[in-house]
Amino acid sequence: MAASAMPVLAGTLLVDDGSCTPGAVPAYNSSGAILQSAPSRPSSGLGGTVSRLQLLHGRNDNGTVLDATGASGTFNVANTTGTSLLLSTEGAKNNTKTDLVIFDWVVPQFYKAGDNLAVTVNAKAVANGGTLGTKTVLAKAYKLADAGTSGADLIAASASALTTNAADYAFTITGTSLSPGDRVVIQLTAVCQETANAGSNSTVQINSVRIS
Repeated sequence: MAASAMPVLAGTLLVDDGSCTPGAVPAYNSSGAILQSAPSRPSSGLGGTVSRLQLLHGRNDNGTVLDATGASGTFNVANTTGTSLLLSTEGAKNNTKTDLVIFDWVVPQFYKAGDNLAVTVNAKAVANGGTLGTKTVLAKAYKLADAGTSGADLIAASASALTTNAADYAFTITGTSLSPGDRVVIQLTAVCQETANAGSNSTVQINSVRIS
């Protein structure tokens, strides 16, 4: 093999040394030694990428599987293939419903440790002929230890008031304690109140959940 040929690093483990920049590639000196390792870390957070949580991977707060019917305190899956896929709360009529859903999310390996992240929930309230009172969504985030225990809520925010139009509602995860590969439980709570004993049950819909 010619002396100028690129060395083959078979079996070599490349580990980020924390100094890489976006788009960086390994650089070799004349002896074939690698000077900078890969993969690179983004300049902040997830580097502009978006992690989309799969609604069908959500679970009820007690860990049971979501279904098309739902129950007290739970969301149900509302799917019409080719038209829409969303999560819906119980129907409220002359009462208030509070429903929860959780997602078990793994922080990507390219995440820049310590940076804040945003959980963006696209949601809306649906009157269905009723009169809406309180209609809110709230996100919480809990880092999980390897032992399965969780720490304090990493989101310091109050619930966001919804409208009857689909819109994004952002909640900030404080990233001080986060590192690549950490597991985080994302919990969403929706409240839907109907005050006139009218219509065919009012609901809150979760259309998508994104982390960036």
